[in-house]
Amino acid sequence: MKHLKFLFLVLIGLTFSTTVTSCKDDVKEPSKGLAGTIWKINSATEDDLYEGEDDEYEFVGTTVTFNSDGNVTFSKPNAWSYAKWSYTNDKLKIVLGEGEPDDYMEGSFVINGNKATYTYSWYDIDGDWGGKDEYVMILTKQ
Repeated sequence: MKHLKFLFLVLIGLTFSTTVTSCKDDVKEPSKGLAGTIWKINSATEDDLYEGEDDEYEFVGTTVTFNSDGNVTFSKPNAWSYAKWSYTNDKLKIVLGEGEPDDYMEGSFVINGNKATYTYSWYDIDGDWGGKDEYVMILTKQ
């Protein structure tokens, strides 16, 4: 009877340890699924995306490439010579600046088929401001 109890406890222990370790596959790796993809901006609620004379900074219609090296490439010219991205647990962070990090946009990037909704806020890289307003961008995978 003692051996049967011991065997039962070992069996429960093995079952529990297998259950706990099997959850590791549920954790998403950073940048998985976005690296190397190209997305076209269809619409955006952010006023900043429409500023500038002669539509210089109008980003609707712009394609955004999430390069596998962590850089972001835009199809239209822009004022940012520094553009990096990261994607973890459905949160997309794009850091922008002129030669160095200055500001960033961060929020949920939800993909549904070939469409994505990016709900984000702007932040200062030094933490001086940000997160107050929320914006939405709709993109299509190219």
